[in-house]
Amino acid sequence: MTTRDFCYGFHQHRLGVWGSNEPDCLSLRFSSDEEIDGDRLRMVDLAEQMLKDLGMPDARVFFHTLADRQTLLCRVRLPDSERAMAFDRQHELMSALQMCGFDLVTLDLHRIDDSPELGVL
Repeated sequence: MTTRDFCYGFHQHRLGVWGSNEPDCLSLRFSSDEEIDGDRLRMVDLAEQMLKDLGMPDARVFFHTLADRQTLLCRVRLPDSERAMAFDRQHELMSALQMCGFDLVTLDLHRIDDSPELGVL
């Protein structure tokens, strides 16, 4: 992981300061600190870029590891305005996110503004 990786994420995505608990803070995209590493940060970034390319620019991706410690879950949170599109394009969305390295994909039905703690299940 390089300084460029962090700068790209913070400047391109206008992310909150790491660990600040702001809604867009990248550290909230992971359910635990042990899950965070450079490869996984890039997975989340690539997944969000793919969703943006699919017409969902406000999508947020959250990284989870299941109890077996091998299965990777991508939890996608979308604003109401993009949720119908995600349902209509679910096979395309799932294929794109699996290409990023995720095994499973879920769509979070909570609104983006509902919870300040986005990374907590």
